[in-house]
Amino acid sequence: MTRHRSVDTLAALLLLLLYLSVSAAALLCGVQVWNGAEDCMQQNFTLQTPLSYLAGKARQSDSFHIDPFADGTQALAFDAEWEGEAYITRLYCYDGALYELFTPEDIVLTPADGTRLMEGGTMVFSNRDGMLCVDYTAQDGQTQSLLLAPKRGEVHP
Repeated sequence: MTRHRSVDTLAALLLLLLYLSVSAAALLCGVQVWNGAEDCMQQNFTLQTPLSYLAGKARQSDSFHIDPFADGTQALAFDAEWEGEAYITRLYCYDGALYELFTPEDIVLTPADGTRLMEGGTMVFSNRDGMLCVDYTAQDGQTQSLLLAPKRGEVHP
């Protein structure tokens, strides 16, 4: 009888061990899937967020143009009038980040004077058949292009 009881106990322990092994394997698989999804979301965020911000600003504006700084840093410029005075908003990538600079039109500043919005890579702006082409390269080397058309007129370099 004790031998029968020890066989039952051993079988129960083996069954418990099998259950724990399968549970641990399922947990490890779940963690790997979660890490993969998290990496994918981070890469998507890094690549899409600066372009989405730029596209949102462009869609709010009637027109925009490419306006480089004195040091050659390309910027996308949006003209606006506020209380009868002309202002300009510039969006650009500088020092590994996306920057925004809002100033009166007649004031000349450097790219370092802008507000750092988020981590970014590099942006190259070009005029493609009257539309704005933005070629963005994230810090991890991924690239994405965006094509925008102004509400009025064409994009001017």
